[in-house]
Amino acid sequence: MFTRMRTILDYTVKLALEAERPPQDFSAYPKLRTAAKQYRDRKDLAMNARDNTLFVEDELIRQISSIRDRIIHDGHFDTEPRVYELFKRRRLMERFVFAPDMTEGRFDASRNRRSFFSTDNKINATLPSILDEFYSRLETTVSAVGNLYAIRRRT
Repeated sequence: MFTRMRTILDYTVKLALEAERPPQDFSAYPKLRTAAKQYRDRKDLAMNARDNTLFVEDELIRQISSIRDRIIHDGHFDTEPRVYELFKRRRLMERFVFAPDMTEGRFDASRNRRSFFSTDNKINATLPSILDEFYSRLETTVSAVGNLYAIRRRT
């Protein structure tokens, strides 16, 4: 999920940059100027840092990027991943995965150690709210890009 969300961040920047581009002659297939653009290139956007969009780098965006980078570059979310099970009267009540401690969307670290588990943060408990916020902001972002594109086409 985090890898997909991070990829969507790249796609929204590409889409917004193309929407800000002056109207094109589509009788020939134009080269996309955004082929090599990524989320970090959002600084080139006129709508960069617009409220309630994905172009505001805040704790949510940093968290998505931090978790994605950990999974992609280290190959794991945790050095010893485990799925925990909570039983009550021999009945399975819950399965969960702990997430390492994070502050402002970044993994807590101390010297060469960066996986602390002091907060009992269950990723499966927080994931629904992360997804809700992300997709709500994605909808606002796509709407803003669509409106910008419509205005550019009229001029």
